[in-house]
Amino acid sequence: MAKKDMTFTNEASQIIPPGEWATLNDKQMELLWKTLDWETMESQVSKLQSRIAKAQNEGNGNLVKKLQYLLTQSIYAKLLAVRTVTTNQGKRTPGVDGQVWKTGASKIKAALSLGRKEYQAAPLKRIYIEKKGKNKKRPL
Repeated sequence: MAKKDMTFTNEASQIIPPGEWATLNDKQMELLWKTLDWETMESQVSKLQSRIAKAQNEGNGNLVKKLQYLLTQSIYAKLLAVRTVTTNQGKRTPGVDGQVWKTGASKIKAALSLGRKEYQAAPLKRIYIEKKGKNKKRPL
């Protein structure tokens, strides 16, 4: 399927598998972000979280570990995490890397970049940013 011939409907995320999202252009990613079925994603992630809690209460550590892995690798969980960060009160505050995800395309790219195997956590770094309308700074 050629990228130019892709048409989007309300079920765009069901037509194009997540593995092919990285090949889309910015306009297509923008449309994809707007057509995602958030209720289904929230339901699936919630079910998985409930299974983790149940396994933990039953003392089944191996199952907890497997389910946590599933959750951290889930594209639904990653998309929900990005949506949460971009819709909360601090959505206009750049992170430590100085980036703000404003467009749907940047949000899709951010979700796809989460959980890479080569990721190495940087040492903790305290950054101070300007307070809105004041000369003072606050920690990020």
